Amino acid sequence: MVGYLALLWAKGFRVNSNIDPQVTAFVGDFIGGVAGALFALAATLLFYLALTLQRREFQNSLHELRISSKALTATEKHHEKTLEVMRQEKEFNVCMAAIKDLEEDWVGLRGKN
Repeated sequence: MVGYLALLWAKGFRVNSNIDPQVTAFVGDFIGGVAGALFALAATLLFYLALTLQRREFQNSLHELRISSKALTATEKHHEKTLEVMRQEKEFNVCMAAIKDLEEDWVGLRGKN
């Protein structure tokens, strides 16, 4: 682009001289076309980078979700085991209370005889 402007300068395009509208229109079209193409290229590259970053973040999120799922499954199994132990302790306490009641009844019956 700098080379093109130097070429126009060499052909007589000066600020102090008479300005030819066709030449200035041609220069404007050229600069607009180059700038537009450069902006389009930059936008395409940035779009690609954004998609790449999104994909990487999605993969990281998916990995974290899998880890969380495994941890939740392990926690659920631990809770199931804890509930089973609590149920067994409750049954044991009920049985012990029944044995104690039977023992008291037995002692009471022996005392009457």
